Amino acid sequence: MGLLEKASARRNLPKSGLRARAEEYKDHSSPADNKSGESGRDPGKKKNLADTAAGLTELCDKIDSLAPSLEGIVELFEDVKQLFSIKKGAFLTKNRDERFFLPRAQTGLDVTSRNRLRFPADAFSSPRKGTWLSFDDYSFLEPFLSSREYELLEDLRMLAIRVDDEPAGMILLFGEEPNELDYISLAEDQIEALQLSLGNYLRRNKLLRLSSPGTGSSGSVSEIKDFLRKIDSRKKELTAIRFSLNRLLIHLAALSADVDLFRARRDSLRIIETLFEGSSRIVPLKDEEYLLLLGTRQRPNPKLLQHQVRLALQNFFSDNEAGIDFHLAPPPAAFDSLEELIAQYPPEKQP
Repeated sequence: MGLLEKASARRNLPKSGLRARAEEYKDHSSPADNKSGESGRDPGKKKNLADTAAGLTELCDKIDSLAPSLEGIVELFEDVKQLFSIKKGAFLTKNRDERFFLPRAQTGLDVTSRNRLRFPADAFSSPRKGTWLSFDDYSFLEPFLSSREYELLEDLRMLAIRVDDEPAGMILLFGEEPNELDYISLAEDQIEALQLSLGNYLRRNKLLRLSSPGTGSSGSVSEIKDFLRKIDSRKKELTAIRFSLNRLLIHLAALSADVDLFRARRDSLRIIETLFEGSSRIVPLKDEEYLLLLGTRQRPNPKLLQHQVRLALQNFFSDNEAGIDFHLAPPPAAFDSLEELIAQYPPEKQP
């Protein structure tokens, strides 16, 4: 079972892997640090107009102080989820090259849907203006949900978020009963204010500056070998560095059960790829470990690399614990398959 499956396991099952370690992390943190703790609201109780209006006003005031990072988006989605008693929903943002809307936080969806929920940007090139938009036809969602979730879908609402009058993000809500989500149209004026506040927030959020997410894949064996041959032919130094995303993903998992770890992993790899654009390959090993192959004029200092990556990650993940550890590894010996390459770097014992 992968990390995303663990993150999406039913709440009444024993926690394991990242989620279990995240629970340990939260147990040792102060109450003020536990952003996903009790909010004092009953998530199963529908809000009346006064409650909703007051909650929206409070949320709009809070948005200005949220960190422009993934943690900020997750905290924001937690607040929206509580305020509107959301059972199933997602917060998506457009990436920098405007090819996709990608989920940053999700709740209530099954694992297959969490993996599939990635819209081409042109699917919402010019969504209707307004607050919570409803739809008569849900068929456009079929490719992006599991067959089970699609069959259960009976109501759908979208809050389009604009930056400079262009779609930059959205909050999607899914209902399993006809008209189940009618109640969210309470406090229309405050929802319009929330929509504007969300647009201002996304304008300064650095996640929108990421281009299409990295896949964590180095490509085929032939592509890796071509890369290594180019390094050799250009008289460059080949440096191999191992790193792990475990600490970062555990930190994110501790924030909320709704963090999309699948996208967070890809965002992290894309940040590292961007730092070494054109001069590196990332090979996924095992247990969230990766091998970074670098071709440089001079052998880089691992501590300096770690510092550069740490600063880059903190631009997107605001907490100081959102870091990873780098250390030198021997360059790979000859190999004929990815399996042979990966086998040269067996999992390291955790301290």
